[in-house]
Amino acid sequence: MSEDITVFMEARKQKHNEHIQRYLKIKSLTDKEISLLVAEVEGIDAQSAASYDPMGDNWIAFDLIVKYDVTRNYEEYNLIGFGYHCHGSDNPIIITEISDDYNLSEFQITPNRAICMAILQAKYQLIDGELKRREGDNGLNCSNDDKIS
Repeated sequence: MSEDITVFMEARKQKHNEHIQRYLKIKSLTDKEISLLVAEVEGIDAQSAASYDPMGDNWIAFDLIVKYDVTRNYEEYNLIGFGYHCHGSDNPIIITEISDDYNLSEFQITPNRAICMAILQAKYQLIDGELKRREGDNGLNCSNDDKIS
């Protein structure tokens, strides 16, 4: 019985590390790179994707929230702020917006960037250090089947 628990815990630990590595990869992308990946999720052709800007256009970002069921929650603990997550995604990572209010020199995460990052967290996986679309991704919802039971 304890061997089953050990195997389960190792699988959980590996999945947790995969989520963190994917988050760090997505966080390191430029706004343009994130916009192009979201355009790919949206099925926008390469020529139109060049002018697609969910980071700068609040209407596009709002449409993405509705289409991909992105939730926004406020975490009061230590004034963490607002976090974004695709409802139904197995990924436990909440993308927290970091605005100028915090006066940080660290990489800024605007609300629109956090929305796009939450979608990419749900839609992509990290394979050999590269972001790849999940197999069998049907496009509209953020749920997927790689949950550990």
